Amino acid sequence: TRHFFSYGYTDSDGFDETDAAAQTARQLCPNASHDVLKVRAAPDPDEIGTMLAGQEEPVSTPSVLATFRMYRHMHAKGFRVALTGEGSDELFAGYTRRYLPALARDSLRQGRLGRAARLFSSPSLGSIALAKRLVWDLPRPLLETLLARQAAGVIAPAFRETMRYRLEEEIRLRRDPLTTVLRRDVTRDLLPMIQRYADRNGMAASMEVRSPFLDHRLVALALALPLHRKIGPAGGKLILREAFAGILPDRVTHTPKRLGMGHAEQFNAAALPLAALLDSPPPQAERYIDLARLRDCLKATPNEPMLWRPINLLLFLHGLHRQKRDAMPHG
Repeated sequence: TRHFFSYGYTDSDGFDETDAAAQTARQLCPNASHDVLKVRAAPDPDEIGTMLAGQEEPVSTPSVLATFRMYRHMHAKGFRVALTGEGSDELFAGYTRRYLPALARDSLRQGRLGRAARLFSSPSLGSIALAKRLVWDLPRPLLETLLARQAAGVIAPAFRETMRYRLEEEIRLRRDPLTTVLRRDVTRDLLPMIQRYADRNGMAASMEVRSPFLDHRLVALALALPLHRKIGPAGGKLILREAFAGILPDRVTHTPKRLGMGHAEQFNAAALPLAALLDSPPPQAERYIDLARLRDCLKATPNEPMLWRPINLLLFLHGLHRQKRDAMPHG
C-alpha cells in the first residue's frame, strides 16, 4: 500500500505546501493514502532539546526539526520505513538560492555576460541571494567588518579570534567555482551532514530511512553530468525536470523550487521563550556566544535565519548541563 506523508504548518500559511502536495499525490496515485502533519513553526525549546539529544551535537539548520517531527509521526502511524529525497538537491543542483548566485558570479568572472544577463532575469535568482554571494569577493578587511555587523557578530570576540583560521578557510571556500562547490557538497559537506541528520532522526523514532537518489549508479551519473544539464536560468534539477515531464504535473516540473521542508522554522527564532536561558546561561555559553549581542539581534532582526545557530548551541549546552547535573549523586 502506498502512503504519502506531507509536512506543513498551522500558523505559517506562506510556508505551507501541503495543498499542492496533496494535489500531486492524488494525480500520481489516486488510491494512495495521504497523511498531513501540521505543526507550529516555532517549536518548544524542550522539543529542540529532545532532537539535539538524539543528534548528540548542535545542528546547522532548524529544518532538521521537520524530519524529527515527521519520523516520529510516521512511527506513531505504524510505519517503520520511509523513502526520502535526500541527495537530489546536492546531486542535481536543486538548492537554487545556494547555487544560482554562484553560477551568476562565475559567469561574470568568465566574461560570459549573455549567460549572466539570462541568470539575472531568472525568477529563481533573488537579488538578496546574489548580493550575499558577491560580498564574499570583497577585500578581506571589508568582508570581516560586514560579517561582524551581521549575525556572525554574536560569536564571542575571543572565540572568534581563536577561530580566525576557520574564517579564512570559509572565505576561500566561498570563492570557489560552482563546479567545485557542487562536488564538495556531495562528497564532504552538505550531503554527509544531511544524511547524518536524517539517520539520527530516523533512529530516534525507530524508523529506517532509505534514499533512492543515493543509489551508486545514479550518483555516478550525476557527478559526470555537465553543469548546464543541472542548473540554469530555469532553476535547478534540470535533467530531473526533463525526465519527469509528462509524469509529474507541470506545476512541479515547470516552476521554480519554492521553499523546502522545514523552511518556516528558521524564521521563528525570536518566538522561542529564551529570556530565562539568556539571563542564566549554561556554563561555557559565554565562551562561544556574545549573549548581549544575541539579545540585541533577536530584538532588531527577529526573522534572521542565522540566529538559529547561536540559539541552537545555547540549547545544546543547556541540555548537556542538565544531563550532567541530573547524573550527579544526590545526598
